[in-house]
Amino acid sequence: MSRRQARGTAEQAARRGRTRRKPVAPSRKQPPAPKGTRRTVAAVDRWTHGLRAAVILAIIGIGALVWQQWPRLTLPFSDVAPVVEALDRDSVWLDPDLPDQITGGDPAALADRIRGTIGQRPVVLVALAEDSPMAEKPLGTCTAIESRLDDVLILVSVPEDGGFAAECFGDDIGLQVDDFGFDVRIERELGYSTKYLTDDLRGQAEQLAFTYDGAVRRGDVDDRVRQYPAPARDWLIAGGITAGVVAAAAGGWWGGRRIVAAVAAARERRRRFVDLRDGLDSALSEIALLLLELGPDAPERHRRSAAEVVPEYLDLVSIVGSLRLGDDAVVPTRRIRELRRRLTAAGVGA
Repeated sequence: MSRRQARGTAEQAARRGRTRRKPVAPSRKQPPAPKGTRRTVAAVDRWTHGLRAAVILAIIGIGALVWQQWPRLTLPFSDVAPVVEALDRDSVWLDPDLPDQITGGDPAALADRIRGTIGQRPVVLVALAEDSPMAEKPLGTCTAIESRLDDVLILVSVPEDGGFAAECFGDDIGLQVDDFGFDVRIERELGYSTKYLTDDLRGQAEQLAFTYDGAVRRGDVDDRVRQYPAPARDWLIAGGITAGVVAAAAGGWWGGRRIVAAVAAARERRRRFVDLRDGLDSALSEIALLLLELGPDAPERHRRSAAEVVPEYLDLVSIVGSLRLGDDAVVPTRRIRELRRRLTAAGVGA
């Protein structure tokens, strides 16, 4: 290579280093991502897996809760909704459409007398009007109530249509014997004892209380006092709102910290990358200046060394120009140092 050709090649290389034209991607395989990037990706993967597991557990828990409380959750769509809502806090429900000959013209006073008769026993009395839709299938009405009130013995009466119509009891009544045998015995006892009390609701309440006391004395059921806790639906709604507020607050606080930390880390990585790339550009510019300083009077070995390093210099310019945030810059840094060492060893720029 002549002196003019070597000098032209060096000038072209220097111009490429200064103008930073869009480089051609090098043919060799790109180096792997740096350790910092790999650690960040691994942390994000662990956080994603943990979040996925938490979501799955939350879905399972919510599903189990919905399954357990399904009768309560569907209560607003049931015909027995007003009955259950009243019996959550009471032991008697009288249909508003009951005639005066049944209620004596004062349903409130009758309900008070029935409450006094039942006392704190876990039993309830439901009196339906003859033309009520719930009176068409009294046993279905009884089981619909029982599915929402599972700790009481229920008597359903239709005073205008024979009085005692159905009985049922929940799983939490404290039963100590076979449920089928208990059901048959209670139904028979209530049927016999209320046979001539078709329109006497207080008398039916007395027989219901006596029947329950007899079951307690026989040991068929535990002797319990009925408690009136907050309805499960209210607890569910209140708990859901509380959990939602707490989760939103905790998630906002935790998410905010994560976002701030992620933004700060991203800005720091960007700053380091810019500093690194500027340093590499500066080192390449110094090499370009060394090549340009070789004049016609430079020793032959200097010009020969310069001509040998020009292809590698151009390759490094392309590699540095194609560096992106997260790429490994260790290899190009090492190659630039080696290139400068070769020029120094050859006496260029010494």
